[in-house]
Amino acid sequence: MPSIPSRCRRSTAGWTSSVSTGVVTFGHQSSIVEVLLSGDGDHTLLTLTHSVPVELAGTTAGALHVGPGQDGALLGLALYLTGEVVGDPVAAANSPEVQNFNVSSIKEWVGAVEGFGAADADALSAAQQVALAQFAPDLFRSE
Repeated sequence: MPSIPSRCRRSTAGWTSSVSTGVVTFGHQSSIVEVLLSGDGDHTLLTLTHSVPVELAGTTAGALHVGPGQDGALLGLALYLTGEVVGDPVAAANSPEVQNFNVSSIKEWVGAVEGFGAADADALSAAQQVALAQFAPDLFRSE
């Protein structure tokens, strides 16, 4: 598993009876990732929130720079927890299956950003191209 970059600052996770919260800043003190685990009967509900000021992200299209990666990380976690991942996690992340998953994730993120209505078409298209190159490099070829 990759190590957390040294530029990330971790805070102490707080544990209460059935809720666990972890907060990490990533890349900048105002880029905050919060993970909340809570009990839901026999299951655990994971809620991930990533807050970034628009001044740091540029536009809401900046969600495409990290959102698909978070989806891929959650896919990897789900596969690991169900015992379906064997071998090299980097190879798994770069597999055609995961890259196809990433393309689908990117399409969903584009739809979400479009629905929010705060990014212009050029910014959204540029962010989509960056996301495809980053998260599906073997399936995407820039023009």
